[in-house]
Amino acid sequence: MESYLHKTITPEEWKNWLAVNGNLVGGKIDLFWSVADGADEMFAHFNDKWLIIDKTQNLRDVYEPLQQSLLKGTSGIPNLWISVTNITDQNDYIVDDSLITADIAHYAWVFETLEEMTDYTGSPVAMEHQMADFIRKNKATFDKLRSNFKHEPVFLGTGADGSAFDIGGERVLKIFGDTHAYQKAKEAMNRLHTQPELAKSEAMIYDIGKIGEINGNPIYYYIMEKLDPMPKDYEFRSLMSGLIAKISIAVLKDREFLRRVKRQINEPSKHARIKSVVKKKSEQIAEQIEYEAAKIVHSVWDQIKKNQQQNGNDELKKMQKGKGELKENWLTLFVEEIMMKYLTGRTDLHSGNIGITGEGELRYFDPSYSGHTSAINVGGDILGRESSY
Repeated sequence: MESYLHKTITPEEWKNWLAVNGNLVGGKIDLFWSVADGADEMFAHFNDKWLIIDKTQNLRDVYEPLQQSLLKGTSGIPNLWISVTNITDQNDYIVDDSLITADIAHYAWVFETLEEMTDYTGSPVAMEHQMADFIRKNKATFDKLRSNFKHEPVFLGTGADGSAFDIGGERVLKIFGDTHAYQKAKEAMNRLHTQPELAKSEAMIYDIGKIGEINGNPIYYYIMEKLDPMPKDYEFRSLMSGLIAKISIAVLKDREFLRRVKRQINEPSKHARIKSVVKKKSEQIAEQIEYEAAKIVHSVWDQIKKNQQQNGNDELKKMQKGKGELKENWLTLFVEEIMMKYLTGRTDLHSGNIGITGEGELRYFDPSYSGHTSAINVGGDILGRESSY
């Protein structure tokens, strides 16, 4: 329901809604519900019929309504219609609800993600069986993940190598399949927990691991802090790509500095010193960029602030409390993160991978993505090669 409505439903809202509509939905709410791809509806298979939950009585032509009832809206949940229907298009695949037994019903949300990641080419029935078997085989890992959930996972989006879900508590779960990204995320988590002097420029990663394999395809996960979104329009992405390019060029100018620091990056006794010199260098670069590209810097900040104000009351409340609004030294901290990415061999600096922490800092929410070459990717341009320093 949360994925369908694109919002978090609190326990109190659920309780109130079920109190009003429990006689109509009963135990049906625990069925394996899916959100239709390209259609504004939820559906489940029940006793050789389809159950449809929709925001309107007007269903798609493939359904033949047998019974329709209004699910009355309560605080946080709008009016919805539940319909019992036959299906008139026999080419539409009917999910075998016997596959989604009670032991794995809590993990129906991950089926579509797994299917997309494994590029399965067999029959839909065989695919559903394989996904169900995968969840059962790795249920201990899924149960461990579930222990971190404050509410049922809410789908946030799909990227190049997996999907992200809001699990509450200001945390995000990512399910992905890129081995290079997994290794870099493990390194990032190690720095966060064992090398704090070098890790303060990273978004926090709380847990990471491998779930298992499907057809030889590895399935990984990590749980990290939730970042507020950046503007998604082309104009802003272009501004950010331009800013990242300027930072990257400035960083790469002093290759001897990079080589000298990189040679010591794995020596714990040098970490405090490295943190100090990287911070100083970042301050110098940020000052230079603020002078040379003041218009870009100010435009980035103005658009981020405008985006936060348009995102609604939650974002405004954060800003009123001083949370989420960019720190005065946000540019220095962002330069520092980019420099640390270079020093740890991560060159995917795409502008679409950035969010804002609750502390008002810009952070990359993917430790790394591989489609990996040594080229430095800033989202629209190639600036250099990792082997150059």
